[in-house]
Amino acid sequence: MTSNNGKGGEKKEDKEMLIQHSNDDSTAEQRQNDDASYRNLYQNTSHAVDDLDAHIESLSTSSYCGVRHHELSRTVKPLHSTPYGIGTMILFLLSTTLLMYRYLIYQPQGLQVDICDIMCYGAILSTLQRSGHRLSVTLLGLDMPLKYDHIDVWHQFWSLPDLQQDTLVSFMESNFYHAGSDVLPWIPDDYAASPTFLQHIIDPTMREWARSIHKLWAVLGRKIDADVYAHPQRHTLLPLRHDHMVVPGGTFHEMYYWDTYFIVLGLLVSNMYGTAQHLVENLVGLVEDYGHVPNGSRRYYLNRSQPPFLTQMVQVVYSQTRNMTWLQQVLPALDKEYNYWMTLGQHAVEVVHPGDTTHTIYHEQVLQQCGIPTL
Repeated sequence: MTSNNGKGGEKKEDKEMLIQHSNDDSTAEQRQNDDASYRNLYQNTSHAVDDLDAHIESLSTSSYCGVRHHELSRTVKPLHSTPYGIGTMILFLLSTTLLMYRYLIYQPQGLQVDICDIMCYGAILSTLQRSGHRLSVTLLGLDMPLKYDHIDVWHQFWSLPDLQQDTLVSFMESNFYHAGSDVLPWIPDDYAASPTFLQHIIDPTMREWARSIHKLWAVLGRKIDADVYAHPQRHTLLPLRHDHMVVPGGTFHEMYYWDTYFIVLGLLVSNMYGTAQHLVENLVGLVEDYGHVPNGSRRYYLNRSQPPFLTQMVQVVYSQTRNMTWLQQVLPALDKEYNYWMTLGQHAVEVVHPGDTTHTIYHEQVLQQCGIPTL
């Protein structure tokens, strides 16, 4: 999409308003400090322009989430109403325009726009969230697969003639699939309508209740669409070792870490040992790929985990299968996750007991947020 001459002014105004929105989190006290001296403004602007390419490069190589456009807003702060002369205002406007062009529109050679630049944080997500109820971006909105590569969608957004709601609706319909379209219904191969454990429940009412719970395995199974593996750059869903999983229910379209522990326990009761083992292997694969099991199997969960139950999952599966070869294969991943959690200062803290006994406990610290709350 390209802008026409009649809408060029609207495009510029909309983008300047977008940059202004990113500064709304500044407090009144911070704004007063920003206006303290023209020299500080000039120095900050000069340093921002000189270091911008290095700053972009460092951000582009980050595998986790960061509020990049907010970082830009902190580099050069707004003047608001100040007694400075016209020369100061012109300098500020020129520097802001340069930064907006270099950082938001122009893409230097080698800069990689990640899927999270669209679906986890940044200008596109921020614009859609502020656009009104028709485009309210919730957790489901973050799970909308892209129809094209993320870099193409990123460029299309910055080519929009304006940011009016009708334009944004057309942009969404043209570039995104519906949330949840990256998974399909799936019934596990080892699912049986009448498992043997039901025969040991004497009370008829309790037996039917247990049967109704067992039937949920045919409802909660999900198969990952092949496009997630063919075009991972278009999805927030992480490719797993097996292309199937069991979700905790509700509106979820992905695995969750400690929810899977209780799912595995239920699968073992239902004699679904193969499915239980595959779920554990999916989590093991995440440890091998990312060093830990994320909160869930989405890219925006990579910056945090949940209470570590992977070792317990391996133990309960092994207790049923007694597969020593499998146990030896997954043990390195258990060691790797243990080392992740025992990193003092980030994932572990030491607590000194009154008797001078030191205990190391797990402590998860989310260093960056990706636009959605911790679940």
